[in-house]
Amino acid sequence: MFHGTDPREDPVEGFVFVEFEGWNDSPSVRGDAVERPAAHGDFDLPTTRGPRLITISGWCRARAPEVMGHLRSQLMAVLPEGVGRVTVDEFGVTTWADVRVYGAPRFRKRGASGYADWSLSLRAPDPRRYGATHEFPGGEPAYHYGNFPAVPELIVTGSMPSGYAIAGPDGKSFVVTQGLSAGQTHRIDMRTGWVTRDGVLQSGAVGRAEVWEIPPGAGITHALQPVSGTGSLLTRVPDTFI
Repeated sequence: MFHGTDPREDPVEGFVFVEFEGWNDSPSVRGDAVERPAAHGDFDLPTTRGPRLITISGWCRARAPEVMGHLRSQLMAVLPEGVGRVTVDEFGVTTWADVRVYGAPRFRKRGASGYADWSLSLRAPDPRRYGATHEFPGGEPAYHYGNFPAVPELIVTGSMPSGYAIAGPDGKSFVVTQGLSAGQTHRIDMRTGWVTRDGVLQSGAVGRAEVWEIPPGAGITHALQPVSGTGSLLTRVPDTFI
């Protein structure tokens, strides 16, 4: 069991957090540096963010050696299936990220005192932290409360036998050529441009796959444009932080 603070008023066995680093820090910035020949400075090239590295450390208490050994075994086998989710409630906001173990966990006993020191390193390949998800009907501005561009998910329902288009920002458009029948649902992932119908990934369903993000502090209005028939559009946007 992990404790966020030292429960000394009722001493129990388990792990106590002392340090939790990397969650509120900005991940590294990476990009190529290409010098301008015979000129000042470099070419202005795009940059991206590196993965989020998280370090957790603290101490552990156990009343018997066999319990100490059991706790150590639990730490050594943390995230046995590879991927886990870290959720943090801080500053009145709950955010999460998916992580993997990064390097071997450490566990060091303090002799026969019943205490041990431990540390755990985690790596979030996607450096963004996500919070609450908001839903907006088509025609209403979609926004979020994070500080980094958010990737929306578009949910389309209705009866549109000849497909449809979704008008986005800056003249962008996402065109689905696959027809949609009443009772079916298309989900469009703006991160990948993939379209699923009733949970099944569709091949050859897209005629134009322009994707976009929703910047912080601004709203983007999506418009559903059926070729024929009628339908409805719902935009889902997670609060996104870096």
